[in-house]
Amino acid sequence: MPHSHRYYPMDASERKSLLDAVVNCFGRKPRVVSTRRGLLDDISEEVSDFLNEVTFFSCLINDPLMELSSFEMALKGPTSLEALIILNGCDRFVWPSVSLDSVLAHITNQPFIASLSILTIGERDHSYFKFSRKVFDNLQEAFKSTSCNRHRSI
Repeated sequence: MPHSHRYYPMDASERKSLLDAVVNCFGRKPRVVSTRRGLLDDISEEVSDFLNEVTFFSCLINDPLMELSSFEMALKGPTSLEALIILNGCDRFVWPSVSLDSVLAHITNQPFIASLSILTIGERDHSYFKFSRKVFDNLQEAFKSTSCNRHRSI
């Protein structure tokens, strides 16, 4: 049978089953999460709570209309996030550019900004991410203004 490349978002019960299976398998919530598609389609409080112990979060954005607001909701969960990697998987023909102003402004106001050591935004070979100078300067200022005894980088 040929393998289909079609994507079908998870419904709420499928997401809950996946989250429960992860917790049951490892005995606790994950500290490392790398997400592609499905988990971030429609973030609920349940998913956000599931992510509250995450310290390393890597996220591939394929469909900004569906995923950026959910990504912001997901970032309300982690309280001690140390590394955040945002990767661009957007098709350049559909999304020639994607604004991250809202996401970066959101990150600036999250409590984990004090524990964040690494923030990476990756382009890959697809469309490009853009953000305003003001939003980036605000993020940089928030990043620098929190006391930290380790190296930090954006």
